[in-house]
Amino acid sequence: MLANFVKLWTSDVWQDGSALRIRGKGSRDRLVYVADSNLRRQLTKLVYSRLLGQPGPLFVNRWGTALKPHSVRSKLRLVGRQAGIKRRVTPHMLRHTAATLLIENGVDIRVVQKLLGHSSIAITEIYTHVSDETLRKTLERANVLGALAA
Repeated sequence: MLANFVKLWTSDVWQDGSALRIRGKGSRDRLVYVADSNLRRQLTKLVYSRLLGQPGPLFVNRWGTALKPHSVRSKLRLVGRQAGIKRRVTPHMLRHTAATLLIENGVDIRVVQKLLGHSSIAITEIYTHVSDETLRKTLERANVLGALAA
């Protein structure tokens, strides 16, 4: 997953920054749309700053070579520590959090499945347990039956 992120090339970003082509396992490419207009602008700027006549890696290190997954993990750990997070933050945690938030905000599980590149809906269903807990807590707070009895 992280390897797919660091392998992004400038040519994988749509000209207006509205979408990215992600190369997944088993030659399963998928299109990821960028909904946030500010992020689209930043992506477009990044692509144009990287283009020096030739397509190349989108994310580079200080020497201008393709960023490695280990570098992203290290930076993420550092940012997590600086933010006061006790637990080690990993790229997979961010992926899990994003998927869970999408489901909790009503995004259809099949959309999340496609976004994550899962071949089976059963794999994506692991993200629903958190939203089920959120549903339970919300229903307890609403206390509909208690309100009817009052």
